[in-house]
Amino acid sequence: MFWVFVLEYSFAFWQWQFSNCDEIPENVDNPAQVIEHLEKVDCISFFTDNMANSFRPYFLQALSEIGLYTYDTEPFIGLLEYASKPSFNFTLPKNYKVKFNVGQMQNINKWLQNESENFIYIYGEYDPWSASAVELIKGKTNALKMVKPKGSHRTRIASFYLEQQNQITDSLNKWLD
Repeated sequence: MFWVFVLEYSFAFWQWQFSNCDEIPENVDNPAQVIEHLEKVDCISFFTDNMANSFRPYFLQALSEIGLYTYDTEPFIGLLEYASKPSFNFTLPKNYKVKFNVGQMQNINKWLQNESENFIYIYGEYDPWSASAVELIKGKTNALKMVKPKGSHRTRIASFYLEQQNQITDSLNKWLD
């Protein structure tokens, strides 16, 4: 699964922000330095059979209902011996076929935008998952969407400035009264 590990790099780099752009090795002739950097950004053990087994419920739901990203393989043309069109199907049991239900998330998104109450959505600006963030319709619900500038997948309430933390706390207190 080394090829998935390599392809995952750009996604993981922005998702986790383990390093900054200045830390990307310029000398690709030094494999040890490149691998060390790859491991710093994303853990190769995430792409093992044990991981696939542990996260199988998530991957099954992602591949059948939620949706999941794929990889830009163009820079690797001619180098991907084992996967010209990689996907996360390797996480499923052998010969298991999954069909994507496009309507599921459309229905959920419609509900989130029009009917959900007392929700706080927390995103990091640089987290690639924020690309699929809920888009609230003003006046439809009392939901609160918070985006941490330069934040990652690690963004939590404590990640925000005190003013935004107070806004979140005030909303929670109002909803719980």
